[in-house]
Amino acid sequence: MATRFAVLIPFTLLAASAGEICVTAVDATKAPLPGATVTAIDGRGHKSRSTTTDEQGGACLNLAEGNYAVEFSLTGFLTVRYSTIRVRRDARPWRLKAELPIGEVTEGRLF
Repeated sequence: MATRFAVLIPFTLLAASAGEICVTAVDATKAPLPGATVTAIDGRGHKSRSTTTDEQGGACLNLAEGNYAVEFSLTGFLTVRYSTIRVRRDARPWRLKAELPIGEVTEGRLF
């Protein structure tokens, strides 16, 4: 008698790769910002995925279908946030470019 094997792929793995957001983080001079944190926040306010940008300031996030906000942050720069980005399985990947302004610079102790 032949033995049959079945391979089951959990639904969560299929849902996790429904859509993609690809981003680029740059400074005010348009120079890439490597090491910037990019976080996708779902419609309920929960962090869904987070990654850091590569040497060219780029990164991609694979996300389940839904609405997201995407935040860009890096020490020394102000945080930039894009809101209400709709990720769909049948849509092309989102391409976002964020220019992070330099944050406030302080020296010494804060009182």
